Amino acid sequence: MNEQLDENLIELRKMFESANLTWEKILENNQYEHVKKIKESEKENQLLKFELEKIKDQFKMDAAEKSNFILQEEKIKLDKILKEKENEMKEMILRLKGKETELLAKIQKLESKTGEKKSENEDIELLKRRFEFELKELHKKYDEEKKRILNKKGKIIFIWKIAAVIFAILSAIAIFTIFKG
Repeated sequence: MNEQLDENLIELRKMFESANLTWEKILENNQYEHVKKIKESEKENQLLKFELEKIKDQFKMDAAEKSNFILQEEKIKLDKILKEKENEMKEMILRLKGKETELLAKIQKLESKTGEKKSENEDIELLKRRFEFELKELHKKYDEEKKRILNKKGKIIFIWKIAAVIFAILSAIAIFTIFKG
């Protein structure tokens, strides 16, 4: 009986070892499959990251193009306004020069008269000074208006650049949240 028990025990042991080897092979196969799936997932993740970077770069380029387009439109508008103001100022200068010529002609006419009284000469001198003062004031106003227009143009361009940067940042945040979510 002991012999039969020993034989049964040996057979049980062989069966156990055989089952153990089978399970080890199954586990090795499962582990190999899992490693293979993990590597495939990592490759897919890398491809997705690459695609995401491409989309982000494209979006940045699109945002930059749109902001440049908007800036160009505003620059064209500002250039047009500046040109109109310059034309207005040129017209004003022409009128001033005409008025100046007129005044100088009147002054020369008055100065050319002989035998005038001293008080008339003083009146003429006062008129001459007054006209010269008015002419200087008109030139000052012209210069001030020109400076004001140029300052306004610079400020507007600066504001549009800030708006373009804010638009690009908000767009990037939106894309990031879309792909993150």
